[in-house]
Amino acid sequence: MTKVVEKAAQKADYPSPDTGEVQGAPSEGGAGGLAQPLPFQAGRKIIKDGEMSLVVEDTDEAIDDVTRITVEKGGYLIGLETTLRDGFKEAKLVLGVPVEEFENLQRAVRGIALRVPKDNASGVDVTDQYVDTQSRLANLEATQARIRQFLDKATTVEESLKVNAQLAEIEAEIEKVKGR
Repeated sequence: MTKVVEKAAQKADYPSPDTGEVQGAPSEGGAGGLAQPLPFQAGRKIIKDGEMSLVVEDTDEAIDDVTRITVEKGGYLIGLETTLRDGFKEAKLVLGVPVEEFENLQRAVRGIALRVPKDNASGVDVTDQYVDTQSRLANLEATQARIRQFLDKATTVEESLKVNAQLAEIEAEIEKVKGR
């Protein structure tokens, strides 16, 4: 009895946890390894998404294999949902993996399937948004430092309370930007 496992929304993390940058791109005509990034690729911040459906012999074994492969690639399981449909167990896995391992993970996951009836991937270059966010964070942190200086110079309780309120607003905004 053949069973189906679906792997959906394979989401790549960005930037690389080690360097903060995309580490490589698939090499042309190579054996599937990663090459050094080309000059136009260096420092780019990319988010990749993929979805595939797999037909496998044993769904539970495939779940374990996909999870193991994901961890080996520096990723993690974000979500898992299993259902029983017409006597077949189906699973939907949502994975997170560093962007430089995205294609390697896809290739490895395809390798455990009997068939791959659905397979798609896309990517978005978010470098501009990342740079804008970093610039905004730097400005907010500079403002925070100036407000702290004002707090140190406050001479009345009223001045201290007003400056402290502004400081709290800036710190909340900094946390929001860092969360992005």
